[in-house]
Amino acid sequence: QTVQSHLSSVLSPDNTTRKQHEAELTQLRSMYPSHLTACLIHTLRHSQEEMVKTLSAVILRQMFSNLVPQNTQAWNSFSEDFKSAVKSELLNAIRAESSYVVSKRISEAIAELSVMLLAGDKPESWEELFPFLLEAVGSQDNRLIAVGFHVLSGLSTFFHEEMMKQKESLYNIFIANLQNQDSEVRLRCIDAACNLLGIVDTPESMYFGETLNPMLTSVVWLLEKNIANAEEAIKSLRDLAETEPKFFQSRLNVVYEFLEHIMKLDSDHLGVKYLALDFQVTIAERLSTDFQENHNLCNAVCSKIFEMMISIEQEVYETWLKPEEGFQEEDREDSEIEIDYAKLGRKLLTRMLEGIGDFLIGQILELVKNALQSPDWRMHYASLMTLSEAAQFISETEKIGEIVPIVQSHLSPESNPKVRYAAYVLVARLSEDFEEEFQANHHEAIVPLLLQGASDPVPRVAASACEAINKFFENAGQTIATKYVSQVIQKLIEKLGSENISLVIESSLEALSSLAEACKVEFASFYKQLIPFLVNIIKSYKGDVYKKMKGRAIECLTLMCSSVGKEVFSQNANEVINLLIEIQNTELTQNDPLRAYIMSAWQRICATLGSDFSYFLEQIVPGLLQGVSTEASVSIASEPGTFVDIQSLMTEDSKKKISVTTADLEEKDVAMNTLLTIIDVVKGGFAPYVQQTSAIITPLLDYTVNESVRSTAASICGSLVVSVKESGDPSAQSTAIEMSKGFLGRLWEVTAKEFDTDALVNQLEAIKTLIETPGIEFLTPEEVNSSGEKLIKILESSLQRRERNEKIAAEDSEEEDEFITELNKKEEDSLHTAISEVLGALFKTHKVHSLTIIDFFYNNILSRFLAPEASKEDHKFAIFVIDDVIEFVGQDLAQDKWNALAEALVKYAADTDDAVRQAAVYGIGILAAHSKNETFGPWVSQIIQVLESAISIPVTKSKKSHGHARDNAIAALGRIIKFQYPNINPPSVVPAWVNLLPLRFDKVEARTMHDILLDLTLSNLQLVIGDNQERLGHLMKMFAEILETKMLDSGSVPKVKSLFETVQAAGYSGLQEIWATFTDIQREKVSKVLGQ
Repeated sequence: QTVQSHLSSVLSPDNTTRKQHEAELTQLRSMYPSHLTACLIHTLRHSQEEMVKTLSAVILRQMFSNLVPQNTQAWNSFSEDFKSAVKSELLNAIRAESSYVVSKRISEAIAELSVMLLAGDKPESWEELFPFLLEAVGSQDNRLIAVGFHVLSGLSTFFHEEMMKQKESLYNIFIANLQNQDSEVRLRCIDAACNLLGIVDTPESMYFGETLNPMLTSVVWLLEKNIANAEEAIKSLRDLAETEPKFFQSRLNVVYEFLEHIMKLDSDHLGVKYLALDFQVTIAERLSTDFQENHNLCNAVCSKIFEMMISIEQEVYETWLKPEEGFQEEDREDSEIEIDYAKLGRKLLTRMLEGIGDFLIGQILELVKNALQSPDWRMHYASLMTLSEAAQFISETEKIGEIVPIVQSHLSPESNPKVRYAAYVLVARLSEDFEEEFQANHHEAIVPLLLQGASDPVPRVAASACEAINKFFENAGQTIATKYVSQVIQKLIEKLGSENISLVIESSLEALSSLAEACKVEFASFYKQLIPFLVNIIKSYKGDVYKKMKGRAIECLTLMCSSVGKEVFSQNANEVINLLIEIQNTELTQNDPLRAYIMSAWQRICATLGSDFSYFLEQIVPGLLQGVSTEASVSIASEPGTFVDIQSLMTEDSKKKISVTTADLEEKDVAMNTLLTIIDVVKGGFAPYVQQTSAIITPLLDYTVNESVRSTAASICGSLVVSVKESGDPSAQSTAIEMSKGFLGRLWEVTAKEFDTDALVNQLEAIKTLIETPGIEFLTPEEVNSSGEKLIKILESSLQRRERNEKIAAEDSEEEDEFITELNKKEEDSLHTAISEVLGALFKTHKVHSLTIIDFFYNNILSRFLAPEASKEDHKFAIFVIDDVIEFVGQDLAQDKWNALAEALVKYAADTDDAVRQAAVYGIGILAAHSKNETFGPWVSQIIQVLESAISIPVTKSKKSHGHARDNAIAALGRIIKFQYPNINPPSVVPAWVNLLPLRFDKVEARTMHDILLDLTLSNLQLVIGDNQERLGHLMKMFAEILETKMLDSGSVPKVKSLFETVQAAGYSGLQEIWATFTDIQREKVSKVLGQ
C-alpha cells in the first residue's frame, strides 16, 4: 500500500509532492530493491489505475537497466526463487493486461531485464521468454501480437539464431500480420521484421525477400489509418536500408514505385513524402554502384526531391515572418517549431551528390535553371535553397561568379520574403564553401546587399542577412573586414535594440563576433562603443526563451575581448569577469544552456589574458571542480506515458558498448574541457589546484558510462604535469616525474581495457604528453621496454580487429559495406598514428633506452609492414615509425639502419596512395634535416628525382589528400635546399622549387616553407627571382596573396615587408606592371604592411 501511495503521489501535478515521493521511491530502490520489485509487480497485477500500472512498469524498466551497475548488483543479490518469480510474473502480467499502453511498458521492462541477463559477464537464461514471444505473435489477440513483436524487435540481437530456426513459421507470421486489420500490429510487425533482417546474415535475410511488397503495401494502408504509425514504419524500413541494403538490391523498381505512390499524396503529407525520400536516398547511398549505373533512376529521385521542395504552402504566415521569442532556425524533420521541406530537401540532394557522385550536379543545376523560369516564388525559393547546398560540388570556381547575379535579382523589395531569405542563405553558404575566394572576388557586389538585407522590414529576412554577414566576414580576412567595418557595425548596432525580436538580435551578435575576429586589433576603436550594448542585453533579458540570446551576447563580448588582445581587454577585464561570475553564481539552473556559454567564455578570456588569468582562478576553479565531480543523475519519469525506444538500448554487446549522453554528462564534459583549457593556458599558475584536480580526475580515467569523459580526463592528466613542471617550485621537476609515473601507470591500465577507439587514441596522446613533459630521461630501461610491449599489444589487438573486419567484409563483399569498412579502417588508422606518436615520444626523450624497441620494430614489424603486399595503412604506419627514428634518435644512434630507412622512404615517396606518399615525402624532408651532408650526398640525385615524380602525380580520389601529399613533397625539396645546400645545384633546384609555391593545403608546412623562402630571398634575391627577374612577378604576387591568411605566419610579415622594400629599392623595371596585376585587396594588404 505504501508503494502504491508513493506511485500515485509521483503522478501528482504538485511539484513538491511529486519530488518528495520520487525521493522516497529512490530510497526504497536503493535500500530494499527486492521489496520494491515485488511491490511494483504486484501493482501491475492488481491495480485498477492505468497510470499507476504504467509508472510501475517504467520504474521496473529503470531498475532492470544494465546501464546502471547497481541494478546488476541488486539482481545478483536476489535468490534464484525470487528471480524466477519475477520472470514468470512479468509474463503473466502481459497475458492478463487488457490495456495496450500498459502492456507495451511491461514489454519494455521485460526487454531491459532480458538485456541485463543476456549481456552480462555471466549470461543468465530466461528459457520461458522466447517461447512466450512466439506464442504471442502467433496468437489471435492483437494486443498480445503487437506486444510480442515489440519485444522481439528489441531482442532480435539476442534471439536471432533461435528465430532463424523458426524462419518458416516466422515468415508465415510476418506475411499474415502484414494483412492484419489492426494498425499497431502492422507497425510492430514491420518494425520486428526490419530489426531481424538488419541483424541476420545477408543470405538469411533474403529468405524473407517476399515480405518487402507487403511491408510497402502496409505502409500505404497505414497512411489511411494512422499517419504516425506509417511514418514510424518508413523509418524502420530506412534503418533496414542502412544496415542491410542488399535486401532491396533486386527490388529497386518496387521501392521507386512506392516512392512515386507516396509523392502523389496531397500537400498534407509532406512529412511522409520526406521520409519516403529519405528511405530512397539511404538505399541509393548504400547501393551506390547500382545507382551509378542507372542514371535515369538517379535523375528521377533528384526530381522527386525537388518536387517535394516546391510543394510548400503558397501563403507565408506571420509566424514565419516574425517568429516568436526564443525561436531557433532548424533543419530537422523532427523540429517542434517549424519544418521547412525545402531545407530538408537540399540535404537529401547533398547526400545524393556525396553518395552517388557529383555527376548528378548537371541534372540538379538543370532543375534549378528550369525552375528559375517559373513565376511561382516557391520555385525560386527551392532553387536558391538547392544552390546553397549544391554549389560546393561545382569544381569550376569561376562559375560561382555566375551565381552572384542570381542572388542580386532575388533581393528586390518586390521579391517574396522567403525568396529574399533564401538568397541570403545562399550567400552564407558561398562564403563558407569558397572562403576567401568568394569574398575577395565579390565583396563589392555582396556587401551592399548584406547591408540592405540587415534593414529588411521582415525580421526573418533581416536575421538571415545578419547570418550571411556573419559567414561572409568569418572568412573574409582582415583587409576586407576593416574596409567595411564602420558601415557594418552601425547597421548591426541598430539590430541590437529591444524593438527587434530575439532571432534578429542573436544573428546580429554572431555577425559582430565574426567581424571582431576578422578585424583583430583593428576592432579596438569599436570595442568600447559596443560593450554597453552587450552588457545591457546580458543584464536586461530574463526568462528561458532568452537564454540562447544571452549566451550569444556573452560569446560576442568575449570574442571581442579576444580579438582586440590582452592590452585593450585588460582595461575592462574585471568588469567582464565579475559579470560572468555573478551569472555563474546566481542565475544558472540545472542543465542550463547558458552554462556552456559561460564555460566557453572562460576559455576565451583565459586564452586572452594568458598567465594573468591566474588572478581569477580562486573565483572560477572551485565551481568547475564541483561541476566535474558532480555525479550525473536520472530522475524517475513523471510522465510514464512517454514512448521509450527499446531498440535504441540494444547493441551487439551491450556490456562493452555503453555510451550514455545526458544533459548532466554534457555539463560535466563541458566543465572538464574548460578546466583543460585553463590549465593549458595558465600552466604553472594552476599549481595550487593540481592536487585537488588530480584526486577528482583520476577516477574518471575509467568512467565506464561515457567515453568523452574518459578522453578528457586523460588529457587533463597530461596538462596537470605540464602545470607542475612550469610552476617554478624548486621541486617541480621531481614532482612532475612522480606525477607522470603515477598517471602513466593508471593510463596503461585503462588502455588495456579500453573498448572505444577514439578514447584509446586520446589516452595514448595523454601518455605521449606525460612521457615528453619532464623533458629528461626519467623512465628506467625496463619501464621503456614495458611501454613498448604495451604498445605492441595494442597494435596487435588493432591488427586482429582489422583482420576480423576484413574477413567479414570479404564474406559479404558488396560495395554497400564499403562505408562501414572504411570507417573501421579510419579508426584503426588513427590508433596506429597515436601508437607511432607515443613511440616518437619515447625515441625523443629516451634515445638510448629505446634502442631495444627500435631493434624489435626494425627486425619484426617494419619489414612485414613495408612489404609490397601489406596494406596501405601498414605502409603508412611503418613510415611514421621511420620518420620518428630519423627525427628523434638521429644518425649517430641509428647509423647501422640509416641507409635502409632512407631506402624505404624513397621506395614509397611516389606511391599512388596519397597518405602513404605524404608520410614518405615528409620523412625525406626530415631525413634532409637530420642527415650529415656526406651521408645525404649519395642520395640527393635519386631523392630529387623521386620528389619530382611525387609532385607530378595527378589527383585520383581526393583533391584535399592529394594536395597535402604534394605540399609535403614540395616542402621536402625546401628542406633539402635549406639543410643540404652543398649537395645540390642551386641554380637548377631553387627556381623549380620557387615556381611550385605557394603551398595551399598543408597550412603548417606552408608557413614553414614560405618563411624559408623569405630567408632565402633576403639572403640571395638574384637566385630566387632569376637573372632577368623572370620570377619576380610570381614572388611578389604570391606574398600579396598569402598575406593575412593561414599560409603565412605572423612572424614572417616583417620579412615580407623587407622583401617589398628591397625590391622597391632595387628599382627593377616592370614593377608597375606587376603592381597592376594585383587585386585591390592585395594592393591594400601590401600597402598596410609597408606602412607598418
